[in-house]
Amino acid sequence: MSHIDWLSIYNFFISSDSITLVDCAKKFGVHIDYIRQKAAKEGWTAKKLQVRQTALTLMEQQTANEIVKRNQEHIKQARLLQGTALEAIAEKGLRPETFDVARKALEVGQKLERAALGMDKPITPSVELANNKGQTLRITWGDLTPIADMVQGENHLELVKSYDSY
Repeated sequence: MSHIDWLSIYNFFISSDSITLVDCAKKFGVHIDYIRQKAAKEGWTAKKLQVRQTALTLMEQQTANEIVKRNQEHIKQARLLQGTALEAIAEKGLRPETFDVARKALEVGQKLERAALGMDKPITPSVELANNKGQTLRITWGDLTPIADMVQGENHLELVKSYDSY
C-alpha cells in the first residue's frame, strides 16, 4: 500500500458535519477498517464535535459583536433624528407645517433609540431556587435587579426582605 495522507483524510472528515468515515474511505481509496482504527485511536469524532462547537462559539461571538455595533449605530441615528427634530422645533417656532414633521422625527427617533436599548422588552421575574428548606430564595427581574428575598418554609414562602425596584 502506498503512503496514506492521514492529515488530508482527517481534515476532510472534520470539514463538514455530513462527511462520514465511509466518505473518507471512498475519496482517498483507503480501506474503511484502516480509517476506523485510526479515527478511533485519535478520537476523530470527538475532535470533529469540538471543532464544530468552537466554530459555533466563534460565530455566536461575532454575531453578538455585530449586534452591538448595529445597536450603537441605531442609537446614534435615533439621537440624530431627535436632535434634528428639536432644532427644527426651536428654529421654526413650531409653525403648523413643520410641527408635524418635527413631532414625527422625535417619535421615530425615540422609538428607534428605545428599541436599540431594549427598553420596551417586557422583563419577567426569575427565581433562584434552593433545594433546602430554610435557605433564602432571591426573586429578581430579568436584569437581575432584586425584587424580594424569601425563605422556604414547610408549605409556604415567607418574605424576608422586599426591594424597591420602581
